[in-house]
Amino acid sequence: MKTHRIVKESDVIYLAGLIDGIGSFEVNVSPHDSYATGFRFEPKLRISLHETDEAVLGLLDEYCEEVGVKYSVEKREATGAMRIVIQEPNGIINFVDPLGGYLIRNYEAAVIMLNDIIPPVKDGKHRTKQGLYELMEHVEKIRSSHGRGREPKYDQAWFEEEWKGEISTE
Repeated sequence: MKTHRIVKESDVIYLAGLIDGIGSFEVNVSPHDSYATGFRFEPKLRISLHETDEAVLGLLDEYCEEVGVKYSVEKREATGAMRIVIQEPNGIINFVDPLGGYLIRNYEAAVIMLNDIIPPVKDGKHRTKQGLYELMEHVEKIRSSHGRGREPKYDQAWFEEEWKGEISTE
């Protein structure tokens, strides 16, 4: 039988700081023929690290195991950078819930992700044009909470124009 240690509050506080510093809540919206809407809608939590951050990687791995979260690793060989990516909705919830009260910079994005994006995704609302259109309002709030970045091609206005007559915009 494997013994689990209870995650220490100091580790939770440290991880919240890590998420505030090098984490981001994102929703990737991209064309994909196999979806009824023609678009894939993927909520994600990304944490950008360097391969040399072994202690941090160890803590993240231990925490993910403790709270039951699966993640993937995207490596960039040229720079030694890597991203820890959590994209399963329950995984995002399990990862963020214990940290939530300690987040500062990413608090607003976390609340939007956990309250306004993940529940409708779990209900499959992103699989309809109307649902995806409505979810884009919250995606834009997450994007604006991060400050300026590159302008996304797909926003609510784009879908409003693309699906005119197929969705209600009221």
